[in-house]
Amino acid sequence: MAAIAFGIAIYANISHAQKPLAIGVPVLIYHKISTSTSDLPDEMSISLTRFKDQIDFLKKQGYTTLSISELVLVMKRKLPLPQPAVVISLDDGWKSQLLAAEVLKNEGFKATWSIITDRPASSDPWQQTNYMNWTEIISLSENIKFEFASHTVT
Repeated sequence: MAAIAFGIAIYANISHAQKPLAIGVPVLIYHKISTSTSDLPDEMSISLTRFKDQIDFLKKQGYTTLSISELVLVMKRKLPLPQPAVVISLDDGWKSQLLAAEVLKNEGFKATWSIITDRPASSDPWQQTNYMNWTEIISLSENIKFEFASHTVT
């Protein structure tokens, strides 16, 4: 299953005066976006058509997207929780996620990319073909609705 939905309950570090806010917010995690049936089925892939259908469903149901950092602010009671809310996460920095970025941009949705930071500058030909490079990541970062985090490499 390419998009894994789960409830998240994060206890943020807040002052003793307030108890942390425990909430259930769906987090949809995506890896590879495929335009080819040869890549499917694969628990790490979702077809572009199915991805578009899922985003369309969220839009029609009135979901508000939150970034991971906004979710933390909700947990700290520094930001109100919109209803219904969802977090969209794209892991690893696969080049095919550029297709997802266009869909998200067209719908005005927020997303958080977790990039394996040693991949964008790799000299390995397979990694160069399959992972975004720094130029592509920087271009995505120009969209204020897209947030970026380190993944795997610290």
